[in-house]
Amino acid sequence: MSVLIQNMDMPKSCDECPYAEYYGEEDNRKCQILGSYVDIIDDNGETVRDDNCPFIEIPTPHGRLIDADVACEKYKDEDSLIAELAYRKIRNAPTVIEAEG
Repeated sequence: MSVLIQNMDMPKSCDECPYAEYYGEEDNRKCQILGSYVDIIDDNGETVRDDNCPFIEIPTPHGRLIDADVACEKYKDEDSLIAELAYRKIRNAPTVIEAEG
C-alpha cells in the first residue's frame, strides 16, 4: 500500500521527519512508518535519512498521475491509427511512481 502525503517537504534526515519519534538516546528515533528504530547520525556525525526510508520525492510541478495500464486497455484492441498512436504514447510515457504488486 502507498500513501501520498501532500504539501510536505522531503525530510533531509530522520531527525527532521515528523514520523520519527524521539526515543531516549540523542541519535536514536523510532520510525512510525517502518515500525523500527533508526539511527539518525552517521559515522561522520552528520544527520541522515535511514537507508530504508519509504519516502520518495515526486517531481513538482507535475501533471495528473494516471494508471497507464488502465488507459492503455482502452486503446489496445482498437483498429485505428489514432488508437495505435495513443497506445504507444501512453506506454512510452515516463513513470513517475512505480507500480506495486
